[in-house]
Amino acid sequence: MDATTVHTIARSLPKEEYARLFELLKKDIHQLEQKKKLRKKKVQLISDLEARNYLLKSVFKIQLTS
Repeated sequence: MDATTVHTIARSLPKEEYARLFELLKKDIHQLEQKKKLRKKKVQLISDLEARNYLLKSVFKIQLTS
């Protein structure tokens, strides 16, 4: 079944049921978007140690010995 078929069937519903279907679809789409947002993880650009060393080296001009 494709979207065109579903749309044709939905158009034959009474006005109240058509509105209810719209709300149900809107809720489903919102839930899918929320799941997508939860799956996204922020990419860590640099580690805490690298950030600390960068600040010590460039801002405070402290030479680090490795």
